[in-house]
Amino acid sequence: MAVGCGGKCARVVLIIYNIIFLLSGLCLIALGIWLVADGRVHNVVNLTYNGTNSTYLRNAAIILITMGVLVLIVSLIGFIGAITENVVLLSIYIAFLIIIFCGEICGGAVAIAYKDKIVEKLQDILNEQLDDQLDQNLTTPHYYNPGPTNSSCYTSDVGWLWDWAQITFTCCGIYNNQDYKNRLTIAYNFQKMCPGLTNAYLPASCCPLKSPNDFGDFHKTPDNQYDSQKLVECASPYSKGCYESIVDKVGHYAPVLIGIGIGFAMLELFGIIFAVCLCRNTGDD
Repeated sequence: MAVGCGGKCARVVLIIYNIIFLLSGLCLIALGIWLVADGRVHNVVNLTYNGTNSTYLRNAAIILITMGVLVLIVSLIGFIGAITENVVLLSIYIAFLIIIFCGEICGGAVAIAYKDKIVEKLQDILNEQLDDQLDQNLTTPHYYNPGPTNSSCYTSDVGWLWDWAQITFTCCGIYNNQDYKNRLTIAYNFQKMCPGLTNAYLPASCCPLKSPNDFGDFHKTPDNQYDSQKLVECASPYSKGCYESIVDKVGHYAPVLIGIGIGFAMLELFGIIFAVCLCRNTGDD
């Protein structure tokens, strides 16, 4: 049984702490499920990993769900150990917390070290994606007319991703709205792919939507570009490149995510301290 006021206080705090720790494990599991379920995450990963999102998303989701389950198990061990004041359970609990704490510190350090390299690689990936997508030798070009009537103009899978990114991030091309024109020619442009398109060197997704409510209509699958271009106003197309927009998003959220990771690690350090205090005050030699 806990000896003295310090031991009793450590026991109560550790019980409350493990309830919070258990809830954080549930959040990690939910985050892993969200990674797989959220279409926006799929789109960004598809765009930046040459259309092969399944491996990256699956691995990330498995890691998060595994960590969540591990946190659930560890929090239950800590909770039971604190309730029963069992030194063996508390010792196992402390060992697990130390392992998780060290792993998170190492993971945070790697994330900080490689963040800039990932951003730099993104620039090359987007260039390769757009070069490949606008290659005139493609059997399925960026836009294509599936029939002889010219009544519809559909978008390839990667072209759809570019449309989605440009509307979502209010950007155009990689660096600016001249990127498409630099890659297209008089003999090979959007109007050659689909004669009914208004702009030969600019996709409709580079233009602001007339109404925010048109967002869902623009991204129908497959989306008919003849219908989509009616939803936008191309007098003033987006001038900012998507590379800069994505980097801005990464720069905005990365410190927050890294901060959450460090805060989570500090929370575990807090648990280690109180578990040690309880072990030292159980009265069990």
